[in-house]
Amino acid sequence: MLSNIYAEEAKYDRSMGLRKEIKEKGLKKSPGCSSIEVNGSVHGFLVEDNSHPCYNEINYMLEKIEKLMN
Repeated sequence: MLSNIYAEEAKYDRSMGLRKEIKEKGLKKSPGCSSIEVNGSVHGFLVEDNSHPCYNEINYMLEKIEKLMN
């Protein structure tokens, strides 16, 4: 998002102005998404989406990986 780029460059006035304009116009950004290919099949995921048929197994594995990283 452009406002994040402004913020990273310490252009906070531009960042806040852009965020205000987006809010005033009622614009929404698309949810974040990720994808992974496993055995030739591509699986897509959206933020806060738990509709994948293997959601519980995937979430369990991610929790295990997170514990190993800490």
